[in-house]
Amino acid sequence: LAIPELYRRVSYGDVTVEGLVEEILRLMPLGTPGSFPRELTKPLSVGGVTLPVGSIVYPHINAANRDPEVFRDPLRIDPTRPGRRHLQYGYGMHRCMGSALSQIELITVLETLVVHPEVLLLHYLLKSGALFFLDNLPDTHCACEEFPAILGGLLSPGRQGLARGGL
Repeated sequence: LAIPELYRRVSYGDVTVEGLVEEILRLMPLGTPGSFPRELTKPLSVGGVTLPVGSIVYPHINAANRDPEVFRDPLRIDPTRPGRRHLQYGYGMHRCMGSALSQIELITVLETLVVHPEVLLLHYLLKSGALFFLDNLPDTHCACEEFPAILGGLLSPGRQGLARGGL
C-alpha cells in the first residue's frame, strides 16, 4: 500500500503475490546482516586481499541480495524479476527449514489485503482508538456490520462497533 502503483499491479493481477513476496524477502533485512560462518574451500579475493583456504568468513546476506551484478536495478521492487535467487533464508543444506511456512504466511496475508483492504482500515481504527466497542447496541447503530463476516466473527453479536466522530 505504500507504493500505490505496485498495489494496483498486484490487485489487478498484473503481477503475482508470490513474486511480490520474493522481492520483499530479497530486500527486507531479517535478523542480523551476516549469516552463519563459512569455511573457505578455495582462496577468495576481496578488496585486493586474498583469503586463504580454511579462512572463516561471514557472508553479508543483505549485501548479496542487493548485488547489482546479480540483480538489475537491485533496490527496485520488481515482482516479475527473473531468476529469483535471493539468499534471505540461506541456500542449499543451510536453507532455513521454516522458509516455506514463512512464505505461505506472507502470501496469505498479502492476498487477504488485496481482496479485503478494509481489514487494514479496521485495524487502523481499532489501534488509533477511532473505533470502540459498546455492548448490546441495536444492529441499526453498527457502523461496521460487514466486518464480522470479513474477520470470521471477531465481532460477536453482543459487541458491535461504533465509530467516533461520525465515521
